[in-house]
Amino acid sequence: MRLRSRGLDGGSLQHGPPTGEGSPRKTTTSDKGAKSLLPRVSEKDLDQLDKPDTNTSSQTCKQPRRIPQDRDQDLLPRVQKRARLTEKNLSRFNKTEKTRGPNPTLSGPASDSASSSECLSTTAPGFALRAYRNGILLTSQSKPPDNIEELRDSFAAPRESPSPPASEYERYVRRVQKARNEATMLVATSGMLLKDAPADTFNNCYNQAFTGFPKDAPFNQGLSAPQPDFVEGPMLDAYSPFPVDEHVPGSVLYKDDPMSITLPHLAGEWKGPEGLMKEAELQCAYDGAALVYGRTQARAYMGQSEEPGHAAVTTFSTDGINLNQYAHYITTPAAAEQAPAGQPALPAKYHQYLVRATTLTSTRDEYSQGRRSLRNQQEYAREQSTALMGQLKDHWTGHDSTVNVDTEGDFNEASYGEAAAETPIEEPQNWLPGSPAKKRKAKCGLEPQNDSSRPLKSSRQ
Repeated sequence: MRLRSRGLDGGSLQHGPPTGEGSPRKTTTSDKGAKSLLPRVSEKDLDQLDKPDTNTSSQTCKQPRRIPQDRDQDLLPRVQKRARLTEKNLSRFNKTEKTRGPNPTLSGPASDSASSSECLSTTAPGFALRAYRNGILLTSQSKPPDNIEELRDSFAAPRESPSPPASEYERYVRRVQKARNEATMLVATSGMLLKDAPADTFNNCYNQAFTGFPKDAPFNQGLSAPQPDFVEGPMLDAYSPFPVDEHVPGSVLYKDDPMSITLPHLAGEWKGPEGLMKEAELQCAYDGAALVYGRTQARAYMGQSEEPGHAAVTTFSTDGINLNQYAHYITTPAAAEQAPAGQPALPAKYHQYLVRATTLTSTRDEYSQGRRSLRNQQEYAREQSTALMGQLKDHWTGHDSTVNVDTEGDFNEASYGEAAAETPIEEPQNWLPGSPAKKRKAKCGLEPQNDSSRPLKSSRQ
């Protein structure tokens, strides 16, 4: 049985312009199938969609009974889908879409101003360029620090403990070969490479963002907070009673944490078996800049400036196979490099320089050298943190933290919380004779340079 589409007024539904006044257009065979698919809507109802919204008050009495909103919304899509593709129907469709407004799911990306306010993570596209504009330099862009030879000698210095046996080296290689991701690599190798921190004053933390770090520091504009895989330094309570968090921006890494690591001088990054060491280099550059910024703020609080070209902060990166150790320091633009009047000031430059590179899995000797170098790097960072912490405490209590060293080996140190008094200091018993670390401690004022009356032992392992 053939079905004919009937209009609401009982007549046939007309498509296209009429052939004459009051006379319907003749339909063809191809039109009959299309007419049977259309809903029962008269041309009169469709014309209501074309009428403008102006003068609605005068047309209210002439409009037919309005279809409820739910039926109206249900009706329109069917008309749009099944009506013939004519210029008139296309115009109606466009008018309907304009009343609905844009689809938020199909809208374009956010504006440049909105995207520019977002913080980039170290793995996000555009991080390297923005970090460079903030003054963070990679190894290829940096100059060696003035104390580069001191750092190399310190990292390569021998330790009292014997080299690891062949069984330990083989166990390390097996762990690296079996690690399938970055987290596994970190857990499998960190305990074999690093030395435990002194539990009384130092602490270390893994993969924790610097929630207490300033968000408006010059070097981290538009960048997310640093989040190294490893960081080691003194705890906040070790600075007591000096309120370092109130006076030194960028000193306390973690917000609302009395045990937070404070003014560290060492950070590290791990990578998995995919070996993204270039990415680790960029992350170390950012981590090192954050630690240098905190140290610079601490010295500025005491009215001091960092020694030009001197690297006290170090970082490292490893994928289990390769170990890269970096030195970090800051330089400020010279007078000749200052920006012209009316232009933004040039940022300080945060340098990163490769001190030593080791292949840990090539031979047992290379593994032993890399392990020793990394543990010596830990010792170097602890010395720098301890010396800076003592200077801040002495400055807070009004004492001069400078230690006078004489040829007899005796020196004066202001006792914390008491009046300055000359007191003998017992030899730490943990440095090899003539080692770079021993000379460095004497330079920092932590021990005498010459004292043959005391036994010298080393606890480096």
